[in-house]
Amino acid sequence: MTNSELEEAIEAIERDICSVTERLRLLKKAVLAKPDESLRPYTPETLAKRWNCSHQHVRDLVNAGNLQSFRAGRLIRISRQAVVDYEAAQ
Repeated sequence: MTNSELEEAIEAIERDICSVTERLRLLKKAVLAKPDESLRPYTPETLAKRWNCSHQHVRDLVNAGNLQSFRAGRLIRISRQAVVDYEAAQ
């Protein structure tokens, strides 16, 4: 190989390394990112803050079947879509 061919090969390898480094940086950022809060379901307490009411009122709506919810073990959770649906119906 000539010197110019070696220099071209080295430049190509350096470009590949930069590309891989950038991909790794983006992957690390994605893995370490905090979950998007807008995807998390509400607790009765967080929904009560949104609606400016008591958490017991939210629990009463759930228990009466007026607000759709699910349980994570013993904990009550209300999906974002259930909140949107309930608010639209009011």
